[in-house]
Amino acid sequence: MPVLDQMLKEQLEENKIPVFCPALTNGSLGDMLYFHSFRSPNLIVNLVQDVRAMNCEAVLATGMIILGGGLPKHHICNANMMCNGADYDVYINTAQEYDGSDSGARPDEAVSWGKFEAMLKQLSRNICFEVEMVHGLVRSLLSHSA
Repeated sequence: MPVLDQMLKEQLEENKIPVFCPALTNGSLGDMLYFHSFRSPNLIVNLVQDVRAMNCEAVLATGMIILGGGLPKHHICNANMMCNGADYDVYINTAQEYDGSDSGARPDEAVSWGKFEAMLKQLSRNICFEVEMVHGLVRSLLSHSA
């Protein structure tokens, strides 16, 4: 196992941070399964438990620190729509805005969808940097500010 993966695994376990893999539930299908799960709590699709757990966690008012992009970024932002948007967001990736990808979407795009609160825009940052290079620095800064 690569060193960074091992370090991340240890940090997740030590801090009891859940890991979700919601690819099937990305977007509208996931939203519909989430809402339907309240009417039918016996619905058994393992991915529904992931999306429900993530969305229910986001309802508690959250901030987003997203390392990388793509589907995980989209799904985390989408979960924050369940609580009228995140309290703050930081995106760290190398994606660019010009190609129209979700990975390169800036925080102001998240505001337009309700994934992030417009009035808190000053707490939003988009950092174009290679994640593995800056991950340790971000973790260190967060641990010192807690």
